[in-house]
Amino acid sequence: MKHSKFINLDYQSLIDLFKIDKSKKLISTEVKIKGGVQKLDPIRAGFKSDFDELEEKLQKISLYLNENKEVFNQLDELVKDFEQHQVLMNPTIHVARTKDKKTEIEYFTAKTFFPLTGGKRKEVKIHLGRADNYNFDTQNNQAKRDAIIKMRQTISRRIREGSL
Repeated sequence: MKHSKFINLDYQSLIDLFKIDKSKKLISTEVKIKGGVQKLDPIRAGFKSDFDELEEKLQKISLYLNENKEVFNQLDELVKDFEQHQVLMNPTIHVARTKDKKTEIEYFTAKTFFPLTGGKRKEVKIHLGRADNYNFDTQNNQAKRDAIIKMRQTISRRIREGSL
């Protein structure tokens, strides 16, 4: 599961979250003690039953997720719709300065990320205009205000068109 500011509740991501790598479950554990580091053999240290218990608990989670797969997928869809509307109303904007290689004129662009199904996200970029309109300052308040207005318009238009 990718780290994102968006919540990811789809079934497959939850299954992936609770997977255990069985090849690594009985590896040696290093323990720091006075005088150095000592390796513990997990089988002799009594860890095997702990791993078996952990696997049982993970199987219970997996079974529950499987039984309620459709509920989690519906919840993920509802949360995605909410997050999309949240981004539409108040997009998180990053303003950047770019230079046209042919004319050597600097421009401002802005971008945000729009949540999609399954925890994915799509970058949405807009063109703000010439950098000299904003004193070449990407932190300029007017640039940020213009970016938010244009981003809302762009996201709204792209939703209507079906490209988002």
